[in-house]
Amino acid sequence: MKTAGWFWGFSMYVCLACGPFRTLLADGPTLGLSLDALFDPRGGMWGIGREQFMNRFGGYGFRWLSSGTGNTALARNENLCLLSLSVVEADAVFGDSGLKEVGVLFYSRGDVGDVPAERFEDMVNVTEQRLTEWTGVRPSTVVDTLKTAGVSREARVWTSKGSQYKLEWSVSTGSRSRDAGGIRPEFLRLRCQPADSPDDFRSALKSVAASRSRSVSLAGLKGNVRVEENGDVFISNFPMVDQGKKGYCAAAVTERVMRYYGRELDQHDMAQLAGTSAQQGTDPRSMLQTLRSLGTAFGCKVMVHEEFTVNNFFRLVEKYNREAKQRGLDEIKLGNEIDVNAVFQKMDT
Repeated sequence: MKTAGWFWGFSMYVCLACGPFRTLLADGPTLGLSLDALFDPRGGMWGIGREQFMNRFGGYGFRWLSSGTGNTALARNENLCLLSLSVVEADAVFGDSGLKEVGVLFYSRGDVGDVPAERFEDMVNVTEQRLTEWTGVRPSTVVDTLKTAGVSREARVWTSKGSQYKLEWSVSTGSRSRDAGGIRPEFLRLRCQPADSPDDFRSALKSVAASRSRSVSLAGLKGNVRVEENGDVFISNFPMVDQGKKGYCAAAVTERVMRYYGRELDQHDMAQLAGTSAQQGTDPRSMLQTLRSLGTAFGCKVMVHEEFTVNNFFRLVEKYNREAKQRGLDEIKLGNEIDVNAVFQKMDT
């Protein structure tokens, strides 16, 4: 296909006019670092090794999420673009056989801020058009099986000879939108895998069956737990997630837990469902209610072992002080202003 060939030769050079989205959202650069080669419809990049990937794309800002060389590399660089469209972040996922998945986030409310629904619709339309031209195939619509009141999600899938693409976007509606227009855009993202990947993008969006099929075994989970002689408990193989600079800490932690149990639900999904604010964070009660409501759909049971309340916090400090006094350690003194993190750090020392 002529379009694919032209982009392949051009992709490793400077990408001109990288900014239809930045024009919509904020002033941005007119030059960018093109990620087109990673999303080649012929699948030319699948299977490359970690070292080879970093030699070629490390200059784009990709860094391993875990210490050393991990399974996922993430890049946040305002100059990144794909198909001449600006990108908030990009990631590359590796398996035993090398590169197996890449993705970009074109927009998220937490990273960019709110945008009018009309402009978001323009983003989606432009991205769909570029992907159709890039792949040379028409997209198919994917059904959303995880239906929640106030959440509207859609997805399109393109399957070329070497790669499959899933463009997914979501908006909050009604009372969830907190907007006079009744619609609040949440995110627009793209995932890409080999065309012969066992994870067929044409299957139902975030389907329950697909989620459970990636669940880990009980024996595998037990094998991740290690108890030290001093009583410390370590859990290994816990997925790393980078929330960025937005107030998605609770949503990002929840994504780590869900991925640990093999459930595919990311921080942007959780932020939308729990009503997270990029500035104010997440109401713990809303997050707990969201997890409970999703429990049945994702085969998870949520049990509360300890609820963090003001009274429980004071009781914990009293319990610590009794133990500290018996051991001859300094007790924790609480004043009119309490730094909760400092108190917990004191307990850990």
